[in-house]
Amino acid sequence: MNLSTLALLFGAVLLSLRVGPARCEKNHGIVERRGVLERIRKLVGALSRRWKRDDGEPDPVVTEHFLAEEEARLILERYEPLLSSSSSAHVVDSRVRRDDEYRTSKSIRLPPLGDSLVLDVERRAARLAGVPHSLCEDFQLACYEYDGLYGLHRDDTDPVPGSGQRSADRSDTVLVYLRAPEDGEGGGKGGKGGGGGGGETLFTRRPIEDERDMDTGRPLNTQKGALKLFRSYCEKPRRKHLMVTPKVGRAVSWKNWYVDSNNATKFARRSTHGACPVKEGGKRKKCVIQQWMSKSEGSAAAAAAAAAA
Repeated sequence: MNLSTLALLFGAVLLSLRVGPARCEKNHGIVERRGVLERIRKLVGALSRRWKRDDGEPDPVVTEHFLAEEEARLILERYEPLLSSSSSAHVVDSRVRRDDEYRTSKSIRLPPLGDSLVLDVERRAARLAGVPHSLCEDFQLACYEYDGLYGLHRDDTDPVPGSGQRSADRSDTVLVYLRAPEDGEGGGKGGKGGGGGGGETLFTRRPIEDERDMDTGRPLNTQKGALKLFRSYCEKPRRKHLMVTPKVGRAVSWKNWYVDSNNATKFARRSTHGACPVKEGGKRKKCVIQQWMSKSEGSAAAAAAAAAA
């Protein structure tokens, strides 16, 4: 907590001590300023939450017009026919689980060989993330049809000893929308809800380990509980959530690892996010590019080899 925050908190306490009961002639009674204490309680709570968030971990960044509509159309025209069912590995209760219900999309990895457009998109994504192009993995094209989603997850893992987890060494992610569930209008980048066709990217901005099963109140340890919670978030986002509405050409980027004020590299525990379901009535399915950046050139080469295997 910095000095200005401490001064503000101290001032609020002094205010509570100086404010006494005020006489009110109406009803011949004494009305206490109970609202002052309530305001102070809310202020202290807000400052406490701000302190917890003030760890240097950056929030996601939305960029408009990252890609032209014609470029999005060309990528889909060339590669959408090659899509196959996606698989996912997500972590629930420190265990890695693979399934088809947690991520219901079709995808394909696209190496830039022989396609100048794919290569150019990779370079733009690297510039947006602030890393060399050599750290780009082959980007992934993914499409979601009606009710297609990807539950809460992070794009990398800080392995727990003995858990069997392995870090993917992904420092950054750039997500680009090529097709929106609703035709035409697009929508805003934040706030609650979004376009009527669904498919928003939801960021909880808190660690997935802090989430709780809606039925048991315990940490998430089942796919059913995790998906139920995520669907409820998509229907009614919390105040701290960030909802990014799909719009052709829009990009959202975030850190999976970041450097704090002490120049130490830390895992972005609050990078939890998911792809909300495409709703019935959406005129088109949602398609995105997922571009991951590796922490080192060795990791990028390993990712390329794994994708080709």
